[in-house]
Amino acid sequence: MSYQLLFSGSSIEVMLLKGLLQEEGIFPLDKDRATSGVLAGFYGGDIVQLMVKEDDLERAKEILKEFQSNKEA
Repeated sequence: MSYQLLFSGSSIEVMLLKGLLQEEGIFPLDKDRATSGVLAGFYGGDIVQLMVKEDDLERAKEILKEFQSNKEA
């Protein structure tokens, strides 16, 4: 099963969005470039990527849209 990039942002934003997705039965993977970079011997930045299964992508996009609209309010 293939994973697709849903969102890139700070670790706090990813943590909040990941919780919302899990509440809806979507279990994403997160790629923390900062931690990966440190482990590899360099700094990878402060961006975390959130990946979801291709089958869950459309529903996850709806949850992301709601998350972003609530963040702006």
